[in-house]
Amino acid sequence: MKNKTYFILIFLIGLISAYDNFLTLKFADIIIETEENPIGLHIMETYGIHIFMSAKAIGTICAVTLSFLLLKTKYKRAIWAVFIIQLLLFFYLTFYVPGGLFKRDFLFFLRKHPEYLDISR
Repeated sequence: MKNKTYFILIFLIGLISAYDNFLTLKFADIIIETEENPIGLHIMETYGIHIFMSAKAIGTICAVTLSFLLLKTKYKRAIWAVFIIQLLLFFYLTFYVPGGLFKRDFLFFLRKHPEYLDISR
């Protein structure tokens, strides 16, 4: 597979991670109640949301850097695995609602709380 494809995959890995961090910041006032990652929850409760977001950003930088280093090895196919995991994370963050994926209207929360559509805050 051409390196161009891998560059696109690495870009999307970073983009999805930035989207995850954006959502953490956007919903900072309720993230502690909704976070499902026990390690992330512990970091937020102990050190605060900004340290958690910094740790996620550093992890993203490390993952993207490692992905670029893998391009020159026989293990570059591992980039596909990271991309698939990030893609699943994207769908989970974007479309999951309590009760399951697509079981209820995933825009229900935003209709009930339109203030979260305001990206200027």
